[in-house]
Formats: sequence, structure tokens, C-alpha cells
Amino acid sequence: MALALLVLCATTSAYVYGDAVRLRARSRLHGGAAAAWSDCRQTAAPRFRIASQQTLRGVPLPQTGASLDTIELALAADDEATAWLRLSDNAQNLTSIDVILTHDGARVVYIDATGRYGEPDRRKRDERRTRRDRNQDADTLAPAAFAPAVRINYRWRADAAFRDADATRSLVLWGGVFCCLALVSVRRRGGGCDELEDQGAGSDSDDAKPGGGGGGAGPVRRRR
Repeated sequence: MALALLVLCATTSAYVYGDAVRLRARSRLHGGAAAAWSDCRQTAAPRFRIASQQTLRGVPLPQTGASLDTIELALAADDEATAWLRLSDNAQNLTSIDVILTHDGARVVYIDATGRYGEPDRRKRDERRTRRDRNQDADTLAPAAFAPAVRINYRWRADAAFRDADATRSLVLWGGVFCCLALVSVRRRGGGCDELEDQGAGSDSDDAKPGGGGGGAGPVRRRR
């Protein structure tokens, strides 16, 4: 049990300032089954506690050639996921996503996303960037198989409530570890005392035998 608690504490994911956070994405037809999560390119991932702007591309569509207004997109950082965002709303395509990541000091504990649609100043810029990237990337497949590239604006905020809850949880876990270790130590000491008592009982029985030990009746006199 103590080993399991130690492993649990050691495997808790933690970041330091500037680390790349694992970013995943998936899509689905509106109201349909969601596709499996797929890891995004590292260039699209956020950096821990650093505000940045990245481009998300290469997210597989649930159905090739489907209309964008029937497709929804979701993002996930570690185990925290956003709500579903439509790729098109009111005939306006999704052009950027504002993502707010909440951290407790070392981990991502919440992620929220807001979609922006039909931004004219960004639409032309993103179209030029997409054409340039398609010419440079040899692994780019048919556009009909992927969701359109969108910009992601990452922002971070801290939440002490999560940090306090995590500290309490860690304290409870470590308390359990110490209790288990103390119980094992007590059991081992108890076993050693039992062995000593058994040895003492054995020596007393040897002394009680006739002619044994130094507690005899002394020299025997002969009769004349």
C-alpha cells in the first residue's frame, strides 16, 4: 500500500515555467460520436504559464468533405478538455480560439475556450499562412481531410483553491505512507520481542531439569 501511494505521488504530472503542455484535439459531427483524441503538433501546444499565439492545424475531420457547420472541435490540455466549438456558425468560419488555462502552480487543472468567427483581418492572413505552410510541409494531406487551420490565443491564470486542494490531497497521501511504514516497523519489532520471549522460556525449562545448571543440591555424602 505504501509503495502504491509513493508511485501515485511520483506519477503526478507537474510542469515548470516554459514547459510544453501536451495538447490534443478531436472532432465530431454535431450530435454524433466523437473521434479519438489525436496529439497536436508541438508547435501548436502552449507553454506553461506563458501567453502566446499558435496555429492549430492537422486535426482530422470525422467525415471527409462534410460541411463545416456540421462539425465541432474540442481541445484538451492533459486531462482537461474544452466544450465543443463549431467550425462554422451563422455562415462564418471559425478563425481563432481564445483559450484560458488555469494552473494550480504546477499542473493544468482547467481549460476554457471561446471561438471567434469571421474575423476579416485574420482570415486573409491565415489563408496566406495556410498556403505557405502547405507549400512547405511535405506531410500535408488533402484539405478535405482536415479542419481548417485556426489561431489559438493562450492565456494563463492561477487558482489557489486548486492548489490548496492539491496540497491537502498530498498531505493525506504522505500521511498514509508514514502510517503504513510505522505499522510495518511496529510489526517487525513485535516479531523480534516474541522471538526473545520464546528463547527466554526455553532457557527456563532447561534450568528446571534435574542436574541442570548451578542450582543443584550440592555434594552427596556416602553412608558408612
